[in-house]
Amino acid sequence: MAEAGSHRAGVMSGAVGFASRGMVQVMLFGVTVVATRTLSVAEFGAYALGSLLLVVARQLFYVGPYEYLLKAPDRAGLAGACLAANLVQSLVLAGLLGLAWVGARLFLADPLVAQILGLLIPSLFLVALAAWYEALLLRRVRVRRYYATTLAGDTAGAIAAVLLLLRGWGVAA
Repeated sequence: MAEAGSHRAGVMSGAVGFASRGMVQVMLFGVTVVATRTLSVAEFGAYALGSLLLVVARQLFYVGPYEYLLKAPDRAGLAGACLAANLVQSLVLAGLLGLAWVGARLFLADPLVAQILGLLIPSLFLVALAAWYEALLLRRVRVRRYYATTLAGDTAGAIAAVLLLLRGWGVAA
């Protein structure tokens, strides 16, 4: 009987996670639609390029240490080692995006791409922590609160971005 309850909790947690990630994608789409209406062509191009580089960098946190933490047998030091690996990964990715930032400043006539990269690089460290924490919670099948918190934070961020775009903040929004 306990096994059925555990299975049901796992299915519910998976459904909450799926819904949360789906809603985040819908909100990102909404922010992008507003950005197309409020940004100039050059600003939107910079936004798109900066966003693309950041999305690729962020996705790398959901492989490697994340997958290892999900699948490895439980042993002392596992969580700490995976957190350290994520932090090292964030340093490497921040360095690579930093090089892209320097390249954008040197080789692009418009400084907007560099501005966006400069603003977004610090978020890699937050993603490193969030991915690690998510993997810990997935191991324990305790993700509903995590996804609810993530959804609330992403919703607040999307609302803020839309409001700032509508108020003329441009790519800084």
